[in-house]
Amino acid sequence: MKLHEAIDAVLVGNREGRTPKEIAAAINQRKLYRRGDGAKVSASQISARVGSKSYRDRYRKDEAGRITRRGMPATAHAVRAYWSDHSYGRRPREAPTSRPIVIKDFPAPGDQCSVWFGRVPDPIREQVRIRVATGNLALNAMFGHAKRTGDEGIDDEIEKLALGFEDHAWYVTLCLERPVELDETRLTENRHVWIEPQAIEPIQNTLAADAPYAFEAIVATVAPTLNGSMFEGKERDHVYITAPGRGPVFMPRFTGSARGVVVRSMNDFPLAEVRKRLHRLPRGDQWQALATATHWYEVMLRESDDPLRRFLWGFIALEALTNELLKRLSRPTFEILREAIDPTRIPVLARFALVANELSPASAVADIATFRDLYKARNHLAHGRKRLDDKAPPSEAMREMLPRYLTIALDA
Repeated sequence: MKLHEAIDAVLVGNREGRTPKEIAAAINQRKLYRRGDGAKVSASQISARVGSKSYRDRYRKDEAGRITRRGMPATAHAVRAYWSDHSYGRRPREAPTSRPIVIKDFPAPGDQCSVWFGRVPDPIREQVRIRVATGNLALNAMFGHAKRTGDEGIDDEIEKLALGFEDHAWYVTLCLERPVELDETRLTENRHVWIEPQAIEPIQNTLAADAPYAFEAIVATVAPTLNGSMFEGKERDHVYITAPGRGPVFMPRFTGSARGVVVRSMNDFPLAEVRKRLHRLPRGDQWQALATATHWYEVMLRESDDPLRRFLWGFIALEALTNELLKRLSRPTFEILREAIDPTRIPVLARFALVANELSPASAVADIATFRDLYKARNHLAHGRKRLDDKAPPSEAMREMLPRYLTIALDA
């Protein structure tokens, strides 16, 4: 093993870095490298190697003298496509604009979220096709059905797959991109799986955990303006890594009604309003506090088959939203109330009445009456006084009221 390889071995997985003295001690302890004269490696030798012309692009050194391995620049992607059989425009998947709405520094500094309407962009369709083909090969190989392996096997699977995302009349595509650095020592000679999958697993897992919160906040921001019916369902999420000149790679994981449609004129698509609302997202942290409400709202929008579940998911979202909005009421009366009693112990109908009177006084009387009906229906279901074949719960009333109060909360 050469000295720079020994340094690399010590630095693997160490993002904070190590000083030359710590690196030398680790190399000597693990007996990774010995000088030609048999002496142990010194800290000065580490500094000299890291700072030499041949290796200075391989390492970086911070102000405290800690050394880290320079990573290969790459991008982690999380993609979600919502679909609907309603649409805007005369042709299926017609888009109001060819360019995405881009939200910078969301959900974290350095991140970027892009939103497309109408058609899923071809580059994303191709990346997802390669990702699916790679997973299919891994699955076939597991059961002994793969005729070829490696790059050739993935090429075979790609040829079997058409570009996807054409089964429905309309798509809303969300893509979260995060700049990352990869350990160059884990690169392979393969064209498709160009890095060891285990090397990207932590990045993939982190992005897969962060993306749903961002996506649900975007849906809660857009759906009230667009019409919730444009989010009837979603494809499964895709998370993968790309690098300049290299396609998608990922750590494989294996998991196991007739209705009318509406076609709207493209002139009716509220692009300016949607753009304005999305660009507000990174400027505040409301979407984080509303994560529970936005999650169940998104689940409600996607439930098209079962009116009972659609109602229950919506009511969970409405109650979570009510609790969060109650915390924000700032009049002295509310401050005294919060000091005197835990607001969550106030009956939920009274909680909503306080919120509605303060935040939407013009519609408060009607909204409180609607909430009372919703709450009564929820109790009847919970206590077994309604059957599934009885009159459907008032989901449509909730679909109208819930996004209005979400809009108030996100715009606050």
